[in-house]
Amino acid sequence: MQKKTTFTILKRTIFITTLFVFSISPLCAQSIGDVNNDSNIDIVDGLLLSQYYVGLSPEPFYPAAADVNCDNRIDILDALLVAQLYVGLIDAFPCTEPTPTATPQSTIEPTPVPGTSPFSDELLIRWGLGTPLTEYYENDRDYPWYMDQYNTGTYSSINCGPTSVTMAIKWTDESFDRTPENARETYRPDGGWWYTSDIINYLNAYNTEHIVITAANDPNLFKDQLRGGNILILCITMEEIRRNSVEREHTHAFFSGTGHFIVIKGYIVVNNTLYFEAYDPNSLNRFYPAPEETWLKGKDRYYLWEDLYNAVSAWWNYAIVVMGNSGLRSNSRFITQPVSVDPNTIPHKSGAGY
Repeated sequence: MQKKTTFTILKRTIFITTLFVFSISPLCAQSIGDVNNDSNIDIVDGLLLSQYYVGLSPEPFYPAAADVNCDNRIDILDALLVAQLYVGLIDAFPCTEPTPTATPQSTIEPTPVPGTSPFSDELLIRWGLGTPLTEYYENDRDYPWYMDQYNTGTYSSINCGPTSVTMAIKWTDESFDRTPENARETYRPDGGWWYTSDIINYLNAYNTEHIVITAANDPNLFKDQLRGGNILILCITMEEIRRNSVEREHTHAFFSGTGHFIVIKGYIVVNNTLYFEAYDPNSLNRFYPAPEETWLKGKDRYYLWEDLYNAVSAWWNYAIVVMGNSGLRSNSRFITQPVSVDPNTIPHKSGAGY
């Protein structure tokens, strides 16, 4: 018998029969140390913490409850403290900070086709993802922030960089009113492909908090950043992303090329297959067929992890992590932070050629 779980997100009710990973929300507030949210702090919580620390992906696991000593990281010390509390060696955790209750960050946007659930099997199959859905996380906003590089000025055909960074800043700040064309006017106004250094300089120009990390063949590196309330800007080669000519599907690439900038804002696991959810700026005014004829093709595009990693490692083996606003940034301390690199000491790459 399957257990039905109800999640309410932005006034939409979704019925799922499997486990999902979401950020902290008032719907599932838990005590610090209760990392599996079963209303008990016991040795199971210590075990799950240990598994998370060594790089496994325990489920269920809520990072928001894991930093029991409030030292801004999740490590073996937290697991030991949970075990000590369980056997009675300590009466309370050193951490006295209240568990954050941030606004739920997982949202479904744009509005789904009328009459269907955003997570229905019908939708997943139509999008080319398949079933069953077992894990989903998305850092979206309740305001529009996707941008198509189409009609972004004289150099719209090569404005994937200016468009991606403008989307990312808009994601952090709803009031940001600059356009991809404004970004182009700021750097390389006479044309030419933007480089990753231009992305970083533009983020700095608007005081947008970010770090640069080295990519690794471990999807948890990206997943942890997303679950920490952040998004990623990647500079990839589209030659490593497999093509999909089925017009209705949201999976894989719908165009060919080499260097390209995209924004990663979530991930999904279906049929034991991991995809990362992208805002790809290269819609160029192309839309899906009915009933999604108003949905630009670069919006909510899903790329396989293995393709995405190959595309990163073959082009620019780094990721620009853009931190969320103050409401999201509080969640960032609940993930094990990767070591950032100094962007002045690494090679930079252009989003050249599609």
